[in-house]
Order: sequence, then C-alpha cells, then structure tokens
Amino acid sequence: MCKLANESDSRLPTAYMYSILFMLGMPATVLSGFSIGFWRLSRKAALLQQEAAEQAVAGASDPAVQATQDVQPRFSPTGQSYPGSGLGGPGLVFP
Repeated sequence: MCKLANESDSRLPTAYMYSILFMLGMPATVLSGFSIGFWRLSRKAALLQQEAAEQAVAGASDPAVQATQDVQPRFSPTGQSYPGSGLGGPGLVFP
C-alpha cells in the first residue's frame, strides 16, 4: 500500500527523504546549540573571574590598601619586640 502511494506521487518520496534527513540532523543541531551555549557561558565566567582577579591586584596598588599592608606585625616570630606593642621580648623586663 505504501509502495502504491509513493509511486502515484513523484514528490512524496523526496518529502520522505527530507523528513528523514531532518529527523537525523535535529539531535546533532540541538546538541551543538547547547554545547556552544554552555561553552560561551563558561568563557564569560572565566573572563569575569579574570577581571575580578585583576581588580583585586589593582586594588592592592591603592594607597589605602597598601597602608594596611605596610603595618608591621605586633609579634615577631624571631622574638624581637616592637616599641609600643606591649609584647615583651629580649631586653624587656616585666615588674
């Protein structure tokens, strides 16, 4: 019956061929579209992360940030004490 229907119309086999090609191509097209979309999202996230890191480094050159980084610690691992630190070290005697 299908053979008889296909033989009566010359455009029908071509339509079946195109519908099969469409069905075979759709999964690859959808998968490629999602893959490209996720790749673009990951690239954008990587660029944002890189910009944040660059801003953090640029913020370190800010004088206010440098002022807090240049403060000497109140305790030295070598045993030295700094004046006004309140921590005793060699040469300081507590009463």
